[in-house]
Amino acid sequence: MRSSSSFDRLRGFALAEVIVALALLAVVVLSLAAAGGRLMALGVATARRTQATARLASIADSLRSVSCLTLTSGTDSTAGVRVDWRIARGNVSRSMILSATFADRTSHTLVTESLVPCD
Repeated sequence: MRSSSSFDRLRGFALAEVIVALALLAVVVLSLAAAGGRLMALGVATARRTQATARLASIADSLRSVSCLTLTSGTDSTAGVRVDWRIARGNVSRSMILSATFADRTSHTLVTESLVPCD
């Protein structure tokens, strides 16, 4: 037969231990959820930045395909990305300054400058 002292040791966990374990589990689950939300926000920001960079490259390529004498400043807005470009005239080339503005949680601006030779 078992003694009462060995029976007390086999009963299981105390209520306090269960509550502490559940509290720790809750902290871990909430931390993982917060990390997942932050990763999602970073993914959206990265997608916006990639979209803005691609739009800048596309407009710069379009401007380079036009005759140097007909280059003009302008603005384009597509899918939440606003691209502004300025053309500065030089003797043998034109300077293109392009800026793309987009927003995820805050507003961001990417700026690039390129020279277009004039023949």
